[in-house]
Amino acid sequence: MRTPAPSGTGSRECSEPRESAPPAVLEALAALDADTLNLFAVSDWTSRPPPVETSNLLRGFEDDRRILEGHATVLELSKILVTREFLQAPLPDVVSVLQELTQLNIMIDRRAIEGPDELILTWDARELPLRDLLEGLADRSGVGWLVDEGVVVITSPALARKAREEVAAAVAAASERLDRQRELLSRTVVLRGESLPPRAVAELLALWLGVPWDFIDLDWDSPPVFAFDGAESPAQAVADVLRNRAGVTTIYRDGVLWFVTR
Repeated sequence: MRTPAPSGTGSRECSEPRESAPPAVLEALAALDADTLNLFAVSDWTSRPPPVETSNLLRGFEDDRRILEGHATVLELSKILVTREFLQAPLPDVVSVLQELTQLNIMIDRRAIEGPDELILTWDARELPLRDLLEGLADRSGVGWLVDEGVVVITSPALARKAREEVAAAVAAASERLDRQRELLSRTVVLRGESLPPRAVAELLALWLGVPWDFIDLDWDSPPVFAFDGAESPAQAVADVLRNRAGVTTIYRDGVLWFVTR
């Protein structure tokens, strides 16, 4: 792992040391003003072991996004209005009607609910948000509901309660991790250099941000090359260029900025 220090030449087995970089890269790195950037007061940083596999790091990053997307689906349920009268309707019929009206994937967990056909509902819903309707359905029929990867699942109250508690904890943790990354990459950076390979761009970015960094499967010879003219830009814009042009994903986890190739 690297930390922003004047020498900055530490290397892992999968990455070549800085001295092996092309002259243009060394020139760009040397152009950084340590006093201006205030990057080097980091003597208390300690090494952290890297993830065992690249896939684990990427999977965790993608899982965080998926968790928040699922949470957004739950919030969207309040925007879907339902108008329908149910008269002595069995639960499976209610679910079928709701699927047709909302075009959502709604299912009954028949392993958790015994005899769903015997659960009868009478209700006149008028411009009722789907989320409120599901809550009312749960109260009147003695069931619960949850959203699992975009699917609304009618299940037992115990399973629904447990799932919601787990989801709430997962959403909070994922939000915190992604918020930290979003805040870091919202900072302004100024990169300058010609014929820079992706690894050099990654290192310059990390130096500007003043955080420990490391690479996975990224060396000095990786094409394509980049050029930056010294203009100010958000760090996220540089990360987007690395992803779109070189297939390098930028992930900030546990205080370390990782640059990972797929």
